[in-house]
Amino acid sequence: MSAEYWFDQEQKTTPAQAALVLCRINPRDFKVAEQYRAEEVVETSLEELAIRDTATGKVTQRKTVPEAYRELRFAFETLQQAEPGASRTMNQWLEIAQRRGLVYHSWVEEWRRAVAQIARESTGGHDARAAVPGDASLRRDKARTARLGIGRPNSREAIAAHVEQRSREMYNADKSLTKRKIATTIAAELQGNGYRGERGQYLSPSGIERLLPTGLTGGRARNGRKSGEK
Repeated sequence: MSAEYWFDQEQKTTPAQAALVLCRINPRDFKVAEQYRAEEVVETSLEELAIRDTATGKVTQRKTVPEAYRELRFAFETLQQAEPGASRTMNQWLEIAQRRGLVYHSWVEEWRRAVAQIARESTGGHDARAAVPGDASLRRDKARTARLGIGRPNSREAIAAHVEQRSREMYNADKSLTKRKIATTIAAELQGNGYRGERGQYLSPSGIERLLPTGLTGGRARNGRKSGEK
């Protein structure tokens, strides 16, 4: 899919290209003079795309690839006509699709999660594979608690489960971390990956801190607070 190329922050993308990429069609597979062939591939696709509720896993929207492509392209081109001088990156088009609740291929979310996982594993202080000693239930439910949807509201329960899992991973890997540092890092990760809260907004570090497991880092003194503070 040439994902690194399309999601490069310097790479500007046309509305048609963006719609194709979000339907898992790579415009680079076709010569410039034969881009119409990419649309032919889209229109003959029998694949079906779906959006699932992050809390229940139930399908809330279902579209064929041709339907999704036409909706994405129409939305993008309408916006481009209103702002003819604007040029946008793939990330910006993706953000627009997410805000409008448009259906796109799951490969985007899967790729971004893989990139985030590799990034976490490559940093010594944040090993995404770190286990929590003695917490068998957390390890058993790890895959379930990590399922967050990109660009769509996630339930409080799903966010809280993710925060608990991620915070334990971080603190298990680096015992010098405070709650504030953990919350700030998780808030940045959620925003960077496009994971929104139940009201459609990104959670602040303060909001994340309130979701951290009680006593995670050793109490008030350990986190820079005096015993009399609340």
